[in-house]
Amino acid sequence: MQSPPAAPSNRFEHIEQANTGWHGGRRARSHVIDRIDFELRGSSYNPLTDASMPLLGLVIRLRHSHSFDDIAQLHGDVKLQITAILQELGQLHYDPTTLSAFSYCLCVFVDEAVLTTPWGQQSVWGSDPMLSCLHNETWGGAKFFALLDRMLLEPSKYADVLLFMYLCLCLGYKGQYAIQADGSNTLQALISRLQHTLRALRGPLPEQLTKPLDNLAPRHYRMNRQWPWWTPWVVLCGVCTAVYGVLSWRLQRSTQEVLQALSDILVR
Repeated sequence: MQSPPAAPSNRFEHIEQANTGWHGGRRARSHVIDRIDFELRGSSYNPLTDASMPLLGLVIRLRHSHSFDDIAQLHGDVKLQITAILQELGQLHYDPTTLSAFSYCLCVFVDEAVLTTPWGQQSVWGSDPMLSCLHNETWGGAKFFALLDRMLLEPSKYADVLLFMYLCLCLGYKGQYAIQADGSNTLQALISRLQHTLRALRGPLPEQLTKPLDNLAPRHYRMNRQWPWWTPWVVLCGVCTAVYGVLSWRLQRSTQEVLQALSDILVR
């Protein structure tokens, strides 16, 4: 996966205001972090979800906001962010269909979050949503689910997009089901179906997270017994003592033989 650009920029400052404002007031301009994707980008195995994580975090916070200053600047910043994400993902292995579906779903997800806020409908977003800017469409609530049904026919091919759409649904995207009487139950059933599909693609869960026995060293790799430094001297002294004892015994035996021979001569 391509790493995010490292060059600092101030164009996402208003997005950071939305990310920090609902926790206790906006920070001063000098204290606002320039790039939100520096902290939120991770090392996910899915490049689509990893690249879109800053905007997903933004949407979560925008849903709780009651007002926002300079909405036009925020609109332009989000548009630039989506364009930058698509340029980054375009350098990876994804085909145009996958990138187009991802871009479409990301746009409608952000648009719905903004347009359902008290300030979103009367702002520039109401007349120029992200979907209109990047896809020349004005409403994609039904098409999101049409794309989902189509990609579920080939889940292994579109696994990354399906996971991103699953995250959008879990984070509150409703689309056409927002105005239906039984929309919540329908969405929950769709989320469950999508979860089972993604789980099947991941394969069965491992019985255990780690194999502790693999970390044990085999017997022949164990460290040998360490002898103290004076061991060779003790061995040498023992050998010398044994040699001295043997030689002393032989010398004593030879001496006894000589003395016995002399005694025999004197007796004669």
